[in-house]
Amino acid sequence: MVNLYNNTVLFSKLKNLPNDLPKEKNFTADVNETGMWSTALLESYLQNVIYKRKETSLLRQPVLLILDSFASHIKVATSKKFERGNTKVPSHKQVAQWIVEWSKNVSIDLISNAFSLCGIGSCESFNEENLHTPLKNLIQSSDDDSWIRDNSEIFVSDNMLYIDEEEYYFPPSESNTSSKSFFICIYKFKEIKESFAIWIRNYCKEIIERIKLLWNIEIDEVDAKTLSNGNLLGNNLDIHAISDIEDILIDITVIDEESMILENLKFESSVVRQKLELVCLQNYYIMKKI
Repeated sequence: MVNLYNNTVLFSKLKNLPNDLPKEKNFTADVNETGMWSTALLESYLQNVIYKRKETSLLRQPVLLILDSFASHIKVATSKKFERGNTKVPSHKQVAQWIVEWSKNVSIDLISNAFSLCGIGSCESFNEENLHTPLKNLIQSSDDDSWIRDNSEIFVSDNMLYIDEEEYYFPPSESNTSSKSFFICIYKFKEIKESFAIWIRNYCKEIIERIKLLWNIEIDEVDAKTLSNGNLLGNNLDIHAISDIEDILIDITVIDEESMILENLKFESSVVRQKLELVCLQNYYIMKKI
């Protein structure tokens, strides 16, 4: 049996840890509403796991911490093939228990083999034949371009947007199924002191008036209610109007579930005093901090 240090699992869309997680010495968990790894979470991991190793805290041995942001890891979660059948989402307790059971049953050979497959180790122990197939092909190939073409999915594309959680404001998770998050970003951007509910009712009236002023278009009761509920109309007239009201450039980058950029939209007033940068994923908007 191998002696493992704490296994850490990150749960998304939670503010607090569930109470029914396993109470195991080699298991830790953390939460983040967005499900994204952040500087604060990494610092917590270092403090609670790495720094508590006796080799680190007492003997001051150096530590090699390997992190990756491999985009293809998220493909399984979004694959359409899992939409078939009677699939069930496991509970947080079940996921945590899986981690605990894995740590109890994993062998030294399994971990050692994983390092060998990636060519991580001493020069004396390196064996090209032990590498996993894509890495072996890269080393053996005389035409690197062909290997890159054949394995292009493992590279971060120039058309991919990297989002650093520390640089963005994420509206509350309950707004991630509608465009309400757009208005929450505007609310945050303007640093409004009154409640969102009061502000949006008054602000939608201003938007309606500006649309009429700019394009002589009357907004009907249905669209007016949509705005007052904190949702976009879907025709971009409201975003144009907001840009004109605030004298700002609204820059919206639309991405898909794998952070690939689909399009970039710019809404600019005649006089630009500030720039507001937003990222949109399926009607959920986040705002780049100023």
